[in-house]
Amino acid sequence: MRWEANVVAMEPERLFAFEWCPYEHDDYRDFASARKTRVEFKLEPTKKGTKLVITESGFSKIPDEKRRVDALRSNTQGWDIQAKNIAQYVES
Repeated sequence: MRWEANVVAMEPERLFAFEWCPYEHDDYRDFASARKTRVEFKLEPTKKGTKLVITESGFSKIPDEKRRVDALRSNTQGWDIQAKNIAQYVES
């Protein structure tokens, strides 16, 4: 599967953000002109260590309502899975 993203922010030990097209992965789609969402990984210090906050925004820019709802639902489930994978990795 073709996957493209543009890194839009990187602050060591604090923030990593990228934009990507979160729907209809098609190898022939022009991703440069497609509507994108922004994914941010933020690290925040806590008394017990570090908190990871994963946020994806920009779904309202996706013009087709069905595509927007499908992307939001799919990505919410996907980030839940990835957060568990990250937690397992950190704990091991």
